[in-house]
Amino acid sequence: VQVQNNNFQDATIFFTRDGERERLGIVTGKSDRSFAIPWGFNMVLRLEAVFIGGGYCSTERFQMEPGQRYVLELQPDLRVNIDCRPPGR
Repeated sequence: VQVQNNNFQDATIFFTRDGERERLGIVTGKSDRSFAIPWGFNMVLRLEAVFIGGGYCSTERFQMEPGQRYVLELQPDLRVNIDCRPPGR
């Protein structure tokens, strides 16, 4: 998973698989970072970005295969994120 954080705030990235939430790490504001998710059967995931200064967004559930790459782009205004939506959107 590659995270492009175009937001000014640092974000902690989590993934949820089979009802379990795991922390991947922090992506500093205005930077990119890549994470490897341990492969497992039934790889249906949801990603979540929790911003240090407040606010969060999450993706819809999606399926990943071993070796597949997913890019999550976080915008300065969470309301305009394409893949990662704040609650209520």
